[in-house]
Amino acid sequence: MSHPESVMGQFGKDEALSAPGDEGRTRASESTSPASAAESDDERQMAAWGITFEDGQYVFAAFRYERLADAVAYARLERSRFAV
Repeated sequence: MSHPESVMGQFGKDEALSAPGDEGRTRASESTSPASAAESDDERQMAAWGITFEDGQYVFAAFRYERLADAVAYARLERSRFAV
């Protein structure tokens, strides 16, 4: 049985840890700072709910919010009203 360090010697760190089909994915140890991870999560939520950020406020439909959570809550409410 080979020792983990000998495997690391045979392959680069990324190759030894990569699974097939993982190309282009980022592992948690390589991810950006927590602040930028939160920003990208915010961006995903904004895109999913159709929320924009204008003049320091989040905008959904004709309404403006200081907090993204409030804009998302209203977007969910609107979607639920039209759900059949």
